[in-house]
Amino acid sequence: MTDLTNGAIVSIHNGKTEDLTAILQVLDVKKCEGKIGLVISDGQAMMPGFFGPKVNVEDLGVTEKCVIEVKSCLSKMVGSKIVAILNDVEVLSNEETKKIGNPKKVSDVLSKTSSGQFTTPSPHVKKTTSRVDDKKSSKGVQRNLYCQPIATLNPYGSDGWTIKAKVTMKGKMNSWMKNGRSGRLFNVHLLDAHGGEIRATFYNEAADTFFPKLEKGKIYTFSKGRLKLAKRMYSTLNNTYEVIFNEHSVIAEAQEDEHEKIGEVKHKYKPIAEISDCPVKSLVNVIGVVQSFTELRSITSKAGKEIHVRKINLADDSKAAIDIACWGEKEDLTDEILAEKPILAIIGCRVSDWDTRSLSTVSTAEVIVNPKNEHAKRIREWNENGDQGEIKTLSVKTQQSGSSGPLERVDICEMERVGLNSLDGSIIETRGSIAYIYHSKERLPYYNACPKCNKKVTGSEGAWTCDSCGKDYQKAEKRYLLRVSLCDHTGHQYVNCFNDQGRKILNKTAKEVGEFLETDEKAFEKVFKDSYFKEYRFICKAQRDEYQGQTRARCILLKAAEVDVEAECEYLFKQIEKYEKNN
Repeated sequence: MTDLTNGAIVSIHNGKTEDLTAILQVLDVKKCEGKIGLVISDGQAMMPGFFGPKVNVEDLGVTEKCVIEVKSCLSKMVGSKIVAILNDVEVLSNEETKKIGNPKKVSDVLSKTSSGQFTTPSPHVKKTTSRVDDKKSSKGVQRNLYCQPIATLNPYGSDGWTIKAKVTMKGKMNSWMKNGRSGRLFNVHLLDAHGGEIRATFYNEAADTFFPKLEKGKIYTFSKGRLKLAKRMYSTLNNTYEVIFNEHSVIAEAQEDEHEKIGEVKHKYKPIAEISDCPVKSLVNVIGVVQSFTELRSITSKAGKEIHVRKINLADDSKAAIDIACWGEKEDLTDEILAEKPILAIIGCRVSDWDTRSLSTVSTAEVIVNPKNEHAKRIREWNENGDQGEIKTLSVKTQQSGSSGPLERVDICEMERVGLNSLDGSIIETRGSIAYIYHSKERLPYYNACPKCNKKVTGSEGAWTCDSCGKDYQKAEKRYLLRVSLCDHTGHQYVNCFNDQGRKILNKTAKEVGEFLETDEKAFEKVFKDSYFKEYRFICKAQRDEYQGQTRARCILLKAAEVDVEAECEYLFKQIEKYEKNN
């Protein structure tokens, strides 16, 4: 009987697949949604799996009960299960006819690890199980509970997850106010032994409960949190998701596993010369040597709160420099320290188009003076060698900063080009007609909105709920959300149109159109047909956008104005003069 690699399935399940080579048995083979689905076993545990896209399944000759050697694989969350993706596989034997060992579901095996009922992996497979106790030690620290890797967390899986992570950043307690509501919040960054990171936020009662308990640098187990898509403008962490903890979440201090040390976070720094290509409001980390700085000064916010700020000019070996507005009074950034022109690493800067390009620290920003890492060593050598050459300054004051000059006039066929070439969005002007507006019972031209904040509400007539306000309403307000096709002699372009311009184009409110849809479909159709082929001067915003992995131009209609015939004739005369001059 073939010897299987005991413990390999647990390793794959926990995401520890780097340099893993394992001998496994295929217990079941079946087609699943056009793919070949497997159940693989190491004699102790079993889990579902699929072949990677580069595996030639037909030539492989995989059969039920065959023994395979897995040379490359990874784990992935699919629905509520973690599955193995086998990228490099070789069939060793098709002679086995019986199941080897007595494998159990990997979840059942992991639940029994506290009582020592599963064998440790063979020497050539790294041990990967994270545990914390079901029972607390005398110091209140937990051990022997299975913990899921952060990288496998997603909102579509099971809610019964537990992670074990180090707090690498702890923000200040902040107050918030939105739509008449107010509260408190703070954020932390978490890092686990597998290198996975995630941003966590605590609101109100949860903030009051956990803020005094969590300490930077300590390790805890976290469970009963809610996962959601991360807002990239608030986080530089490499994770699609973030987690929200409430007052019912369970957090306990834990000991570091001897076999799974949690290392230090490794920040990714953006070369300063590349910041000019970063979208406005995006977050970046930077590292460089101080070129100059201003005195710390205080300003008063709109809320009447006194805030301290100073401007620091930072340069790096990309031979570029940029101004950074550092908010808050930081002990490490005194005049005496900055006068020595140290190397600063600033984690959490928001990109701004103020003074052409500049940066501003966020509330959770971390500033490290003279960090000890390879980036700092490289910049120090560059600075000390005197091979700086001419340093390009990205922050340049302009007299027209904030002013509104004449808009770029384009034909409709050029709107897509402008959008694809604009990361931050370009405001453009064009003249054309409305060719079509999407409308049907399946694709309503409006949505049900909160009467206070105009955000989308859920529910039905008489019982509407606004997730943004956190309130229930008996009535919802209908607001336009139109998909409009603009056209001229050069082509057509789809744009999104919102409530104010929708009312102008259709000459009806969204409420009136909704009533027509329910009572008189002919009148409903007539509203849209009457709007077609009317000519306007359109002001639009065109911007590059990512959708389902594809880059596209996203255009928004900001204003539809009647064509000023006199101004239009003047524009056309100037265009004719330019043409005659150039030809």
